Amino acid sequence: MEKRPWWPAAIVRSHAQGTLSTMWGSADYWWDEEFLSAQWWNNFSDSWGEWPTEVETVIVLEEDQRGFLLDLGTHVARVCPIPSGEHISRLSRSPPLRSVLEQHMLLAVGGWSVDGDRILIFPHHDISSQPCDGGLLYDIHHGLRSAGLSAPNMERSWNDRLKNIEGGLKTNTLWRAPHSKHMLAAVRLGVERTNFVTYQGRTVIRGEPISIAEYLLDDSDRLPHLRDLAIIESANTLRQWLDKEEKNKVRNLFKTSTGGLAILRYDVTLCRLAEATAFGLEAMVGPLREHLSTVDRVQARLGLMRTCRMVSLSTAAVIVFALMLWNIAEISTADRNLTLLIGFPVMLLMRILEWRLEPDWR
Repeated sequence: MEKRPWWPAAIVRSHAQGTLSTMWGSADYWWDEEFLSAQWWNNFSDSWGEWPTEVETVIVLEEDQRGFLLDLGTHVARVCPIPSGEHISRLSRSPPLRSVLEQHMLLAVGGWSVDGDRILIFPHHDISSQPCDGGLLYDIHHGLRSAGLSAPNMERSWNDRLKNIEGGLKTNTLWRAPHSKHMLAAVRLGVERTNFVTYQGRTVIRGEPISIAEYLLDDSDRLPHLRDLAIIESANTLRQWLDKEEKNKVRNLFKTSTGGLAILRYDVTLCRLAEATAFGLEAMVGPLREHLSTVDRVQARLGLMRTCRMVSLSTAAVIVFALMLWNIAEISTADRNLTLLIGFPVMLLMRILEWRLEPDWR
């Protein structure tokens, strides 16, 4: 078991009686090699929803850091020996969510959920990865928003999440954001770059459980909807998403000074670093930490932007105050004109500098 790709050997301290103790906390696990036999599936009785009952053969399609992907003939099963919450089964077991998502996603039709999703049963489909589709993601986000299943931004919760992950990884980075009012809180869809698949002749998203590393550090249920785009990190996918969004929302939604896509990429990088650390993937840890080292430069520019904004607002206040004093004859017209002559160019210059210093989010 300890040699399996889904076993987070680099953070495990001990394990016994179905409990895994790690440097980031504890988690439940289960392991029974019998599930690789058809008999196990045909005799199992502790499931919810639809369950394959006439399994003849069990074929291992993949074994990765989440667990196993199995071909059961009539269904495809995702088996998670170390469950990481019920984020995926919840999408199917909530009628309002299911009614919106089933048009665009391949939802689990059944499973076994004890202390998390241990097994997820999907309709049989081609597991080959298809190109990521930003338009499909937008349709999901828009559908959730239209159905009232999204919430306003949860700024404090999201910033606390970053604090938790930074603390666990000891990254020596610190980034918080105010978040635009257009940034919605959406349920976790389990989006990954490799889980756009084909089902009944169309591309859909098969939700993946979150990694055990992220689950241990912070398993928040609702995250910024644009985080799905940050996970895919594709210019083409971003363009497809933007083509469908209202143009008047784009700048406020994406600009780095309110977090935007930049801080969500930071979030995703932290989670990838956590996963690489947990599974001892040293070849990935170095580049990810190097990428995080650029955060200081971004924050320096954001600091200059805030300074420019403060100077601009202060200058505007001085101009208004001078006009008030001139109106009650406390200062001369010459003093007023001098204030306007100096103040307006300074205010304009600071606004231009603030705009020019905005880091590019594309």
